[in-house]
Amino acid sequence: MNSADAKKPKFNGAWWKKNKAEHADPKGELEGALEDYQKCVTSFFRRAEAEQSPSESELRKALEAVKKAAKDEKQNKKLGVLQKDTLTALDNYVKRADAALAELKRVTTAPLLRADIKLLVRKMSQFESYCMKHHQSESFNFLSLMYKNPKSNRQWYDDFIADSGKFQINIAAPTKRDFDNIAKAVASEAQADTEATWDAAPWDKAIDEIEHVLEADVLPRFRYLMTGEMMKGSLPDD
Repeated sequence: MNSADAKKPKFNGAWWKKNKAEHADPKGELEGALEDYQKCVTSFFRRAEAEQSPSESELRKALEAVKKAAKDEKQNKKLGVLQKDTLTALDNYVKRADAALAELKRVTTAPLLRADIKLLVRKMSQFESYCMKHHQSESFNFLSLMYKNPKSNRQWYDDFIADSGKFQINIAAPTKRDFDNIAKAVASEAQADTEATWDAAPWDKAIDEIEHVLEADVLPRFRYLMTGEMMKGSLPDD
């Protein structure tokens, strides 16, 4: 092993086995930990890209295992001044594992991955883009408008609730029926077509139902994908 490699040792069991000092890691514990890590990091990114839970806890355990194996191997009494590069590599395995663990913690506690639907709709352009791409533009636009509180606007019934609405959202049948009954009453002039009439419509219920749809399905998948995107380049994957 040369000094350049020792400064940034590869997180690869085969590489470590080939380049370590002869008497280093006799039981193959670091080699095994590196191999397990490679499998784990590959699975992490594959699952995130598939918008599935990327097993953050397993990745954390794999990094901790590499760190522990490297620290333990430093106590190998057969490693001395003549194995300086191997000892340097062990130090750097610990440092790289620590850096990756710190980045994993930073990403998984980032506001983007902890924000609720309301904040994501109001502030996060990434979430808007995700909803547009995944056929949830109607739900996103409805919530965006409702958060601006235009509840008295008849146009939003026509656009988002009515059967002929060009942006019709998927709300529960009883909730839609309550909206439709108001529209029928207005059409028959049993009720006036005023702000007060439309303020009485179950807008809050519709908002709750659409938020639930996004929270139950879209939000988890968005978070999984963003976790992978935010971790790219931050994990040793060589």
